Amino acid sequence: LCRERGVVSVPGAFSPSEIRQSFLDGADIVKIFPAGRLGSRYVSDIQAPLGKMPLMVVGGIGTSNVQEYFAAGASFAGIGSGIFLNENEEGIRGSIAAMEEKMKSMEEKES
Repeated sequence: LCRERGVVSVPGAFSPSEIRQSFLDGADIVKIFPAGRLGSRYVSDIQAPLGKMPLMVVGGIGTSNVQEYFAAGASFAGIGSGIFLNENEEGIRGSIAAMEEKMKSMEEKES
C-alpha cells in the first residue's frame, strides 16, 4: 500500500528474523528499537549474515553515540530523547545545534 501511494515505509522490528521479514514484505527502511539497549554492535551483527540493509536506529541515540551506530552500519538515526533532554527552548536549541555539529563533523571525516 505504501509503495502504491509513494510513501516510504519504516516498520519497527527487534529480532533479526523480524528485520529480514520486514524487508521481504517490502519495507524501505527498518527501524531497530530500542537500539540504545542493544548497542551498536547489534547493527553489524545483523548485517554480517543478512547483508547491508537500510536500518534506522531509534531509542537511546544521541550526540554521544550516533557516530558509533553509523560506523556499525546504520543508515539512519531517529533522535528524540537525545535532543529533548532539556525542557526549556534554549536547552533544546543547544542540543539540536550539538547534533548538527556532530553530523557535520561525521560528514567531513567521510570526505
